[in-house]
Amino acid sequence: MRKFNSRSASSFPLRRLLSGLLTGAIAIVFGDGLFRMIYGALGRSVGDPAWSYIQVLYGVLGVGSLAVGIGQGRASRQALPAPRSWGWWITQGIAVMAAGALFGFANLGRGLALVYSGLNQPELAAHWEKDAKVAIVGACLGAVLAGGLLWGSQRWDRQLRLQVVFAVMTYGAAFLCSAIAGNFLSLQQSLLGGSLLMLAILYFFCTIVALRTCFQLIYGQLIQRNFPDSQRRQSS
Repeated sequence: MRKFNSRSASSFPLRRLLSGLLTGAIAIVFGDGLFRMIYGALGRSVGDPAWSYIQVLYGVLGVGSLAVGIGQGRASRQALPAPRSWGWWITQGIAVMAAGALFGFANLGRGLALVYSGLNQPELAAHWEKDAKVAIVGACLGAVLAGGLLWGSQRWDRQLRLQVVFAVMTYGAAFLCSAIAGNFLSLQQSLLGGSLLMLAILYFFCTIVALRTCFQLIYGQLIQRNFPDSQRRQSS
């Protein structure tokens, strides 16, 4: 008869609680910055001063979300954690660096603005928040730092944070594609609108897969914590 571990969910360790709060905070900050950029990009057209940055947003968000889908498709056929094959490293690296670039692009200027606002310098705060060069530097720093963090992503809590960020990113890509598809369909451009709508469905499926991976990671950790003997028998 299996002996249940006396440490129940009511005595969840403080470290796990803080890890969960950190994961939620990352998802909120990343999602807020990403969707602010998406809403700012909608309705813009060629000739707009920010059009080049909008194209970069489309490219980074699209490529990163596709990399998530490819990586999740490969990992879904394997046991967690994901295998460290070259294909997994490449797709995971592209997705992580894309997410880091989006995070840095959206939030470095805001962070500097908050610092200068705290120093009672509203003019400098407004300047740093709207400076495109700061956003580009933030994107580069975010991509490099995220790529470095990938090497420690096999820990379950870091992998969970990655999957949460991937879910937010792919959902943002699905939302953006569906919004643009609606505009094309309203203009009777069925081919472009239908293609983008199919792409939005693909990105939404990637979101579901990323969320499923999150639940698998949490469930596996709970099983390992409460039933360590059964976990060892499964791995043997």
